[in-house]
Amino acid sequence: MKLLYCSLLGLSAVLMGMALKVQILPPLRKTDTEAALIITPGAFIKGDAYEPLGVFVGMYGMSHPTQLKGVLLYASYLTRKHKLHAYPVPVMTLSGDLDGLTRITRIVDTFEELENDVKNNANATFRTPVIVMPGVNHGQFASGTMPPNVAKHDLKPDVTENNAHEQISNHTSDFILANLPDPNPYFKQAMASLSVTYQNTLTIIQPLLDIKRLDDNSNHTSVWTSIAQKIIAGNSLDKYVKAYDTEVSEVYIGEKNPDEYLTEDGVTVLTYSYLRQPMNPEDVSEAPQTPEEIIAKMKSSQAIADLLGNVTASGNLTCKEVNQVAFAYVLANASTAAKIRFEQRGLPITFYPDNPITFEEDWIRSKLKLNYSEVGLYVTSYSHVTNVKNQEDGMSGMHFCKLLSPYRAMEWIYIDSLKTNGTIDTTQA
Repeated sequence: MKLLYCSLLGLSAVLMGMALKVQILPPLRKTDTEAALIITPGAFIKGDAYEPLGVFVGMYGMSHPTQLKGVLLYASYLTRKHKLHAYPVPVMTLSGDLDGLTRITRIVDTFEELENDVKNNANATFRTPVIVMPGVNHGQFASGTMPPNVAKHDLKPDVTENNAHEQISNHTSDFILANLPDPNPYFKQAMASLSVTYQNTLTIIQPLLDIKRLDDNSNHTSVWTSIAQKIIAGNSLDKYVKAYDTEVSEVYIGEKNPDEYLTEDGVTVLTYSYLRQPMNPEDVSEAPQTPEEIIAKMKSSQAIADLLGNVTASGNLTCKEVNQVAFAYVLANASTAAKIRFEQRGLPITFYPDNPITFEEDWIRSKLKLNYSEVGLYVTSYSHVTNVKNQEDGMSGMHFCKLLSPYRAMEWIYIDSLKTNGTIDTTQA
């Protein structure tokens, strides 16, 4: 008889409490083996001792595959160095979309991995499912008094504890039944349920994936920087402008500068960008998971107008306005549930005027200012704008911006804006 190891609040732990009670569950068929259900009345995990244990479950499954039938990761995930398709036993990743510690923006990455696996092997849907439950938070994977860190950072759930536990139980049952070594009477039903759950999770995650892929994609292009170039051009010029962006590394962004040339129907602008991701070597999901900024190098509206020769620039649009458009865009493209939550209880974003920087070297070293506070998020961009004329170093007509990543704006809408208990993580990630 082998046990199916699972995780509580994203972990498996040595529980402290009353004596264990063991109940043997009868097999579904005479040829099956029985299973053991171990119950610990009054069990609890002391303080924040649970935090590192979710990682240990994943590691244990890697090192002891012959001892396990599968692994359940509740409000947890395999760290990035462990891939779903290479995991030696079936593993289910189960979380809620209102989890303030295991952020949905972290689970998006794992689901994206599953999505790619399914293209090559449809059975990945059942062997390594990644499930996001609507309305469920982190603490609802347990009950009772939450550890201080959970109480501090978790979000308000939309469903009751009983409803959350029922969802968790149903998904757990489906996963176990779909991965028993021998066919059982409920196998097809479990497989069908997991297929539906995959589509339901995709529906929840798709808006986040779409925004993420604007700038984090296999084409190595920042779609948002291309859009930003048209915004900077202004209403009188944007219809003449086609912008194409190339993402480069942090090493080369200082060396690359945008270019423009005339075409039969207008101006083509070649922009450059660098997507600065947060430093997170330990793959911790409590802090923001989305890009810290987009370093965008564009041409100014005056430079475009001068190249066209027969139109006038409509004004001096700023990085601030680009950031405002980014926020409006992601709010319009968020899920209905996310919009309602944000409108009902979300904290606002305030956009401050740009901080202009004279020298490009200083601008490169600057960083988009994201000030998380108890009353909202304050965003300040740094700009570097040069005149069209009197530039002898090839720096004529530049408009450089440290931009708010649309994905970071969406993460604010989905997660951080809902931390309305005065405990928003103020770490600038």
